[in-house]
Amino acid sequence: AERRVARARLQLNDLMGRDPGAPLELAPLPPPAAPAEAGAGGEPWAAAPDVARAEALRRAAEEGVAGQRALRRPQLELTADAGLFGPGFPAAGTPPALPDRLRSDLGASVGLSLSWPLWDHGLLAARLSGARLRADQAGGIAEVERRRARLAWRRAETDLAALSREVALRAAAVPRARDSQVLAESLYRGGVGSSLEVLDAYAGLVDAQIAEARAVQRYRAAEAEARRWSEP
Repeated sequence: AERRVARARLQLNDLMGRDPGAPLELAPLPPPAAPAEAGAGGEPWAAAPDVARAEALRRAAEEGVAGQRALRRPQLELTADAGLFGPGFPAAGTPPALPDRLRSDLGASVGLSLSWPLWDHGLLAARLSGARLRADQAGGIAEVERRRARLAWRRAETDLAALSREVALRAAAVPRARDSQVLAESLYRGGVGSSLEVLDAYAGLVDAQIAEARAVQRYRAAEAEARRWSEP
């Protein structure tokens, strides 16, 4: 048990980006509570990271289709340029003055160009078909991720409801097992019971505590799974 605790500490520190050998103290968790009614929280699974990533890829693929369609339309481009082009043309042996340079060298140009791919429709159509195929594929992947997240969230909700009831039952069994152990020990001390009954009662108490701890552990795992599919 100590070895497992040490390994869990190393793994958790590494998962959080810390030094694996750093000291770690776990904060106590609140006791398991009954989950909300199934389906009462809307669609929290829609904000899951896997769904958001698939939706982003789908939107990017759709933008690629729009970009390929834009290439088939006429493209109008406006360019402008201004500046000093050179030293000018001064008289021999006379250095150019700044007013002369501004008058003779300062210039500007404006250009307007129109391009329209009239002869590349076959190539553009092939590119557009490829973009549409990628968009359809991304849309299918996004739909699969949405359905997978919805199913995982519903399963987690169902598990939480069942495990919450199990935790309540296991927790109620522990005090009864402890009372049985105290009663068996009292009877043994009074000379009425046997040591075997005391050992059996103590074993029953330990089994009840272990069953409660395992039920709580399964509840925590289901709770983490629910948060995995309900939080961005």
